[in-house]
Order: sequence, then structure tokens, then C-alpha cells
Amino acid sequence: MRKRLSYIIVLFQCILISHILTAQVRVVDNKGTVMTIDSSYWIRTGVNNNICTKYSGNVGIASNLPGASLHNGGSTILGMTSVSNTATAYVVPVASVDDYSGVVITQTGSAATVTLSSPSNATPGRRFILTNASVSTFPLIVGSNTLPIAASGEFVWNGSAWSAPSTVSSLVPLSGLTAATNTAGISNGDFAQTWSWNASTAINPFTIGSNSLTTGNLFTVANTSASQTANAFLVSSTATAPTSGITHFNYSASHTGNGFQLDDATTAGGNVMVINANSLTSGNALSINVNTLTTGTGVLISSTGTDLTTGSLLAVSGQIPATTITNGLFSVRNTAASSAGTVASIQANTTLGSGLTVLANGNIGIGKVAPTASLHIAGSVTGVAGTASLKMDAGVVSSAVIDQGVIERDANVFYATPNSVSRGVLPAVSYTIINNPYTLGAVAANTAFGVFPSGQAAITVAANTTYEFEAVYYITYAGSHVTSSLFGGTATISSMRYRAQLTAGTASGIVTAISTTNVNSSAVKALNAAANVAETVIELHGIIRVGATSGTLIPQLRSSTAATTGTITIQQNSFFKLTPIGNNMITTIGNWQ
Repeated sequence: MRKRLSYIIVLFQCILISHILTAQVRVVDNKGTVMTIDSSYWIRTGVNNNICTKYSGNVGIASNLPGASLHNGGSTILGMTSVSNTATAYVVPVASVDDYSGVVITQTGSAATVTLSSPSNATPGRRFILTNASVSTFPLIVGSNTLPIAASGEFVWNGSAWSAPSTVSSLVPLSGLTAATNTAGISNGDFAQTWSWNASTAINPFTIGSNSLTTGNLFTVANTSASQTANAFLVSSTATAPTSGITHFNYSASHTGNGFQLDDATTAGGNVMVINANSLTSGNALSINVNTLTTGTGVLISSTGTDLTTGSLLAVSGQIPATTITNGLFSVRNTAASSAGTVASIQANTTLGSGLTVLANGNIGIGKVAPTASLHIAGSVTGVAGTASLKMDAGVVSSAVIDQGVIERDANVFYATPNSVSRGVLPAVSYTIINNPYTLGAVAANTAFGVFPSGQAAITVAANTTYEFEAVYYITYAGSHVTSSLFGGTATISSMRYRAQLTAGTASGIVTAISTTNVNSSAVKALNAAANVAETVIELHGIIRVGATSGTLIPQLRSSTAATTGTITIQQNSFFKLTPIGNNMITTIGNWQ
């Protein structure tokens, strides 16, 4: 504007010089209109021949009745300069401030912080306009003021500094907001917003209240950006002793809905909720107090979808030395004097009690909704793998360690240590028993035959294991013969020694002879002299050590004479009992210290 005025003044000066001796001055206004003005109103002064009014009156441009010192009755074009993609810290040079009335700044790569240089002439009143013509969301920061895109701000020189009128956005107190009269939104223009309460100590700085809200949300935080990596909602505090928690949800009235609900229907590999407590020592990372709850749920974490695979609905993790933690990473405690009800329940599937139940009386149920013992385990499903009530993997059982009250297992047997000086083998006895009399077919002389029928004949034994065995065979076989004992099968027998006793008797059970012998192998061993008896009872008791090859053990007998079909019958309740007692080198079990 100053340049335009300069042109007009020069024009005035030229006309006045050409008519200095005349009584009138011809001038041209900014619209091209030529007018004649009495020269008596103008004088030329100073070495620069400045033109000024002869009287202290107003000057009008396109106005013959000026109402101010300078009255422009038409439009005004101000001289502006322009810059593009300045440095992020741009200083408007003195020459631009002196020679122009403003600058247009266009940013396409980043926002910029702008500083106005002081004019060379410090006279107050100079005006300078900043225009943000950026094509993207890049604001201009001028001191404590922000100039958004497609906006202009006029700065005024007060003689020592530039000041910004209200046309440039600045911090506005919340108390300056007026009541809304319609549905509206607030756009922050991509500028970070900060609300600060730096002095008050006992007030609630931010309160949202509603007396009639029914189905809407009192406070909503929404983000539709698919590329967001920051937080949609963040609460942080440097307070060292908050009495009610850094974030506190307080519901003072009875309600049937959820006090706090977090829905995330689209989470694929992230976490719906994360609580980091890296410096926590004695407090709680999450504390939920539900003092009057009756039938609801204090904390509910649910998933109705079927997409959860490698994630967890609830995960508690930490890197805490065992010596510093006393209450556990995860603690569920009932501090009331109660012995009834359920303290904790984990349901594995749709069946009630299918998981873990902890009662207030201390009873723990696995697969039991109402455990009646300190540890109550549901029974297994017969014939279904993976449904056993209790399973223990094999370990190394050391005789040098005394840990009374424990049950252990190695690759061969289970052990129990009832006191500090003894460990015993828990019987894992297997039985083979004849339920109905077993009548053999024709048997050739001196040919081994199985004591038990097909399907029961072979007993499976493990490698490198020592067994104690016991057997009683009830046999009906009329005729004179010698009975021998032996063992077949596929397992490798390292050694075997047992005591065999044969009792001969009449059909009515009267004993007629007893013979006893010691056997030190699985090979054929005669148990009696030839005799004609109606009934024979054979009793075996001894130790078998199985070598490196597991397999089968088949109890057998042999007769010195041939028997026709139906001649030999193994009677009901004849049995073979086998008990593992250790590895195949075992020497002592129990009474150790």
C-alpha cells in the first residue's frame, strides 16, 4: 500500500511541478479519473520536495470527503513477496519487512517456525501480513501463535516487537468456550492440543457430565486410521503416591451394565489391553475394587469369536527374580473370614467344572465344580488317550536327596518317601487271571504250552527293569506225568530266580504230595516226579531282570506225556502277578539315608 501511495504522490508531484505557476493542479485517482484541484491546498516542502496538504486536513483517495487522515474510497493492493519450502526455522529478512506489506509462504515438505525481523524504521504502527498457502497439513508457528493452512494473520510492530491480533490462533482458556446450539465438531487442524492446569491442587480439571444420557456414550475416543502406531487414548502420570489410582473409575450407583468395557473386535496380532509396570515394587499394576457386587462379574474378559490361536485372552508376564516376589505375578486372594463359596474358577469348555475350581475352604478341584477334598481330581475317560486323572513324567530319582512326603517316578517305577529315612516302591502291579476254566487242545509230550489262553498268554515287560513275580496255577490233569515250568517270549531275560512248589492232590482237594525246587533260569525245570494225580497246584515266586530288549514274557508249562484234547484244564482264578521294583541293576530299595 505504501508503494501505491508513493506512486500517487510522485504523480501529484509531477503535475504540480508542471503547473507550479498555475492556480490549479490536475491529479489522477486510482480509478483513472482526472480531477482539477486548487493548488492553494498543496505545498512542496523539504529537500525531497515532499507533497503535503497545506492545511492539516484529511487526504482522500477516490473520495472528495475524506473522513480520516487517509481515506481510500476504493480497493487497495498491498505489495507481497512469496517463498516456498523454507527451512524449518525461517526468518523473514529485514528487506522484506521494509519493502513489502507481507509474505506468502508455501510449504510442501514440513511445517515451519517463522520469525519476523525487526524493521529498519522502528516507528510503531507498521503492519505485516503472513499467509500460509501450504498445500498439505503444515502449519506455520510464529512465536506462541499458530497459523493453519489457508489462513492469514496480520502482525503489528509496536516499536520494539511484533504482536499478533486475534486473527491468529493462540491459547484460549476453556472458560472462553460458549454453549453449543447444534450438533458440531471441533477440528484441531492437525495441531497438537494441550490443556494445562498448573496451579490448582484440589479441583477436578476436566469433567463431563450428563443427567439424561441413555444409549449414547459420555466420552468417545475414535480413530479411523489404519496405520496408527501410537495410542488412541493415553493416561500418564509422574505422581508417586496417587491414593485413588492414576486412572480411577468410580460408579456410586447400582447398575446392571459394565463398569468398564474394552471392545476390540479386529485385533489380529496385537493386544487388546496392555498394562506395563516395569518399576512396580509393592503396589498393584491393576486394582479393581468391587465392594458391593452380588451377582455380576468384577472383571470379565471374553471372546466370542473363533480366531484366537496363538494369543491369550489374559497374559501375565514378568522378569522378576524369585527372591524379590512374595505375592506372585498373579494373585487371587479372599481376605474375608469365609469357608463357603468359590474363590476362583477356570472353565475349560462348555462343561461346568471342566477346568479348575478353588473353594473358599481351600479345596481345589480339577474337573470338579464342587471338590470335597484338598485336591479332588475327576476320573479319566476309559480307553481315551490324554484323559488320565494324573500323569507324571519320568525323572532322575537320586538316593542322595531326602525329600519326605513326595512321590517320584523314574523310567521304571514310582517311588514314595513317607519319612526322612526311607523310600519305597509304589506297587504298579499287573495281573493276568483266568476268569473261566481254560481247556487245552491236544498237547504233545514234552511240548511247551501257555498257561493262559490266547489274548492273555503274553505279558509285556519293559527293558532294563527288575520285576518281582508271583503265580498260582490250578491244573486238572489225570494220568501219570511229570510237570515242568518254563518261560517264553520276546524280551531278553538277564537273569531269573524263583521258588517253585507243586502240590499234588485228589479231585476232592486232598493233598497227596508236595515238591519244592529252586529255579535259576527261564528254561525248562521239572517240578515233580512222575505221578498219577487228579489235581495239581503250582506256586511260583521270584525275581526277573529284563535286559536291554523289551518285549513279552509268556508263562508256560510242559507235560512229560501227551494229552488228548480236553485232558488238561487250567482252572478259574489261576493268576500271574508282576510288579516292577526298579532298574535291572537294582540292589536296595527302602530304608536308606
